[in-house]
Amino acid sequence: MRIADLPKKNPAAYDLFLKGKYFFNQLQTSSMKDPVANGRAAAAAFGGAIAADPNFALAYALRSSFERYLQWYGVDRRGEVLAAAQSDAERALALQPELGEAHIAMGYVH
Repeated sequence: MRIADLPKKNPAAYDLFLKGKYFFNQLQTSSMKDPVANGRAAAAAFGGAIAADPNFALAYALRSSFERYLQWYGVDRRGEVLAAAQSDAERALALQPELGEAHIAMGYVH
């Protein structure tokens, strides 16, 4: 990602996105203390970032990857989770077709 691609219009959305990314990264480490709390915090932060800036493609892409992670590792195997991951990846691609993270998210969906 280039610096020019970072959201500049809504720093609050970017802050929430970074929090979501932090908690998502914590889920992927063996040193996490409470995976359920980290998962809930990541979901809330990504959702907050998207609510604050509905055109934040990177937030949609990372939320999609997060949702797919939950589904893939058996945390939540409901079909709705996979559908949400696909919807978020599609939205990210529609907003910013050249965003690498959006293509990665769609790859995880497939």
